[in-house]
Order: sequence, then C-alpha cells, then structure tokens
Amino acid sequence: MPTAKSNTALTTYTKQFPSTATQQMMFHQWISDTLDVNQTISGTMSMVIGKCAETTTAGDAHLAFTAWVAQGDTSSSRGTLLEFHATSTEFPLVASAATRIHNGRAITTVNALAGDRIIMEIGIHGVTPAIQNMQMRFGDPTASADFALTAALTTDLDPWWELSANLTVGSPPAAGGPIGAQYYQQGGNPTFGGRY
Repeated sequence: MPTAKSNTALTTYTKQFPSTATQQMMFHQWISDTLDVNQTISGTMSMVIGKCAETTTAGDAHLAFTAWVAQGDTSSSRGTLLEFHATSTEFPLVASAATRIHNGRAITTVNALAGDRIIMEIGIHGVTPAIQNMQMRFGDPTASADFALTAALTTDLDPWWELSANLTVGSPPAAGGPIGAQYYQQGGNPTFGGRY
C-alpha cells in the first residue's frame, strides 16, 4: 500500500463474476507497512475508482470494499474500520466506463497496536448479477493527476482512497511479504492520512 505514487501503469482488470447469487468479489487487496506506535484510528474514509464497468446491465455491479486492521502477521483481525457491501451507483456499461466513489463514510474506531497493518480490499457487490465480465482500472502513473472525488468521470486518471485520520507507519516488510502486497519505501517513520 504505497503512501505516495509508485508510477504503476494504469491497467484495466477484468474478472468474471462467479455466480448469479448476490455476493461480493474482491478485485484487489493492499497491505500497509506496519504501524510503528499504538494509535486510535477513527474518522472517515473516501475513495474514487476509475473505469468501473459491467458487460450488461444485468451485472448490477456496485463498488464495494472492506478496510480492517490486522495484527502484524495479518492472520488475525484487530477490528474492522468499515465494510461496504451494498448498492450504491451501478457500474456503467464497458463503452461508458467511469468512476464510482464513496465519500466521507464514517469508520468504526479501532485501537491499533504497534506492528499492526491496515488492509484494504476493493471489489464488487453484485446484486443477483449475471455471470459476466466486470472491470476496474488501477494504477498510479506519476504523469497522471488524481481523479476528483466525483462519480461518472470518464477520463483516465489515478484512483485513490484515503482516511481522514493521520497514521504513523514504520518500515516496510521484506520483499515477498504477505499476499503479494504492494509496498512503497518512504524512509523514516512517515505519517500518512492522505491518498493510497
């Protein structure tokens, strides 16, 4: 979970929704560096994900996510910050792929301990969907600006998510860390409350 742009190319990820039953499907998971001190996480969370799309309107896809605090080895949860598995604004068709957002959603306060990590999982809440392809676009090229926190934008800019709280993190784990996470070495003990 980089705390600054890592110049990753914008890439459209396509996955087939696996069932016609209402459920969630994860597209991506990010794991933060370890928190370096005990800290209380509270406030709100916002995000904008670009180029979201479904193959037909029968897909009934909606932007979903779960953010939680994991104990250092990521095998156990310290607490869930926020889980949104519900309808919001349905994804457009592929030809009109556009942003979908969550704006200022209140999170549940979690008392994190030094060594814990933040885990963010972003995906789709499908409501009695068709078995069909769904798309999201991720990346953070330094030459591109960030999306505004606005739904239905069709430009090709950088998606992001943010917490209103400032967190203090330590050093990133060694390469090949858990679940193939993406890390960014910022040096020292950076504070982040900005975009990821």
